[in-house]
Amino acid sequence: MKPFSLHAVLRYRERLRDIARTKFQDAQNEHARVLKNRSVKQQEQTILIETLEFKQAEGIEIKDHILFENRIALLQEEIIQLDRELKRKQEVLVRERNYLLEKSKEKRAMERLKEKQDDAWNKHLDKKESAMLDEIAVLYRNR
Repeated sequence: MKPFSLHAVLRYRERLRDIARTKFQDAQNEHARVLKNRSVKQQEQTILIETLEFKQAEGIEIKDHILFENRIALLQEEIIQLDRELKRKQEVLVRERNYLLEKSKEKRAMERLKEKQDDAWNKHLDKKESAMLDEIAVLYRNR
């Protein structure tokens, strides 16, 4: 069978798609990491607020109350920072997903071109074979 004339291009497209897939997976992992970190901080803040409310009902010293409030405020700032980072990670994730889709489409287009070229070559071979068989039949008949 005649080799696909654009085989190097197809391999290059496959490599680009594989790289895009890796980048997309990395972006997914980073997004999940930030999301998990935000969830942990949110849980910690909720527990501190509940603990503070419980201690206030029992009676709490001012210095302890200030420590709780400061820690809660710090966690709130960290959550806000993580929300910003999460938004950036989401944008990167969308961008990498779109890039992966683009590279996958390019690879599929090259594969379709290869299939068309293979089909055309097979048709060419079939025509040559048919012509040879016709010629053999004519020669055999003339004997």
